[in-house]
Amino acid sequence: KLLLLLILTLSPLITGLPDGAPASTCQLLTPHHDDTTIERSYPPYQILPAAGQGRIRIILGSPQGLAYKGFIIHAKSIDTGDYVGEFTNLPENTKAIECTPGLK
Repeated sequence: KLLLLLILTLSPLITGLPDGAPASTCQLLTPHHDDTTIERSYPPYQILPAAGQGRIRIILGSPQGLAYKGFIIHAKSIDTGDYVGEFTNLPENTKAIECTPGLK
C-alpha cells in the first residue's frame, strides 16, 4: 500500500536550484525557488500512476501545457507512515534525495 504525496510549484518558466532540492526538503515539503509559493488552488497538473510487476510508474504533467519550476513526490506506507521504495529512471533534470538513508 502506498500513499503518494505531491507538492508542485508552478511558474511560467522552468527553472530550478542548480544543485537540486536541499536535504531540508524532506521535512518541510515546501518549494525553495525564488518568488515561488505552494500552489493551493485546484491543481493544474496530473499524476498518472500505473501499477504492474511490483512497480508503479508515475507520469507528471499538465493537461493545459503549463510549465512548472519543481516538484516533490514521495511514497509512504499507509500502515506505518515510513518512506518506502525508491524512484528510478528519473528524467535528466531531476534529483533524487535521500529522506531515509538508502531510499531515494
